[in-house]
Amino acid sequence: MTQALLPSPCDDDRRFYDMAYGRHALPMAAFAQERGLFVCLEGGPRAFDEIEAETGTSGRVTETMLAVATAMGFLERSLPDAWRLSEYGRTYLVSSSPFYRGPLTSADHPDLAELRRACLEEQGPTRPLAVAIEDLPEAEVRQFIERMHAITLPAASALARNEIFASVDRLLDVAAGSGSLSIGIASGHPDLEITLLDVPRVCAMAEENIRKHGLEDRLSTLTADMFTDDWPRGNDAILFGNIFHDWDEDSCRRLAAKAFDALEPGGTVFLHEVLLDDDKSGPLTAACLSVAMILFEKGRQYTAAEHFAFLEGAGFVDCVAEPSYGYYSLLRARKPE
Repeated sequence: MTQALLPSPCDDDRRFYDMAYGRHALPMAAFAQERGLFVCLEGGPRAFDEIEAETGTSGRVTETMLAVATAMGFLERSLPDAWRLSEYGRTYLVSSSPFYRGPLTSADHPDLAELRRACLEEQGPTRPLAVAIEDLPEAEVRQFIERMHAITLPAASALARNEIFASVDRLLDVAAGSGSLSIGIASGHPDLEITLLDVPRVCAMAEENIRKHGLEDRLSTLTADMFTDDWPRGNDAILFGNIFHDWDEDSCRRLAAKAFDALEPGGTVFLHEVLLDDDKSGPLTAACLSVAMILFEKGRQYTAAEHFAFLEGAGFVDCVAEPSYGYYSLLRARKPE
């Protein structure tokens, strides 16, 4: 059976990502102001650890706060590990300036209040999603999976046209969710067989999408906990789509190690992620996705170099990152033969 390619989107979807995640910019900038970030930098450049200490925030929160403020143009990178106020930030965010804007939002603004709780109480995300998928009500899981399917299907269409998958025979899609990326890849590569690994309730939803696209002969599901259960062998590629950004660094290292162990020699691991710039100064939407990770998950957006460090630490070699679609990049690395 030959499966037709998914339709090609008319354009990239950056504007939708900007609209959906850009809403986190104001509450994070207001939180930074509330924690004294801009006052801290009035006297000149400060190093990361100094900013972390003076604002009383954790490393993950400090990094996200700095990334958002820099991407908005309020800050500039000084030395490799230092930040300073930009002229724009000094004009509008320093109280001695005649153009000082005052508080960016009210202290009781609901988005700021929720972000404050997530950033300061250190009790995990305020509204966990992917990291707590087995504990959520069924209706909430379905809503989340369907939303992620709609968001990622355009990028899946781009992967259908990526010739890198022509050399893959068997692919394992870890934490496959709705199956959107596997459906996209399979639609463009009719000889490829894919196993979608996820928890039972999510696999059931993925199976609905597999049937909808007529791919039951080549796509199958496997129920498992990706951290505690064994992964199937015999695959020459493993895919993680929007997975590493959900998790802390130790968890990413664990996933990279499990992928290395499960892959055949010479096999390829793929990561499909929205990347922060190498200097973590943007883009703004990627920085705002890190805010979403603070609210909903346990991770953050990583740079390409950080992803490569996870993979190389597990034993992978020949790491490459290439633009995929919109804000997404497809990263890959090889298990030595």
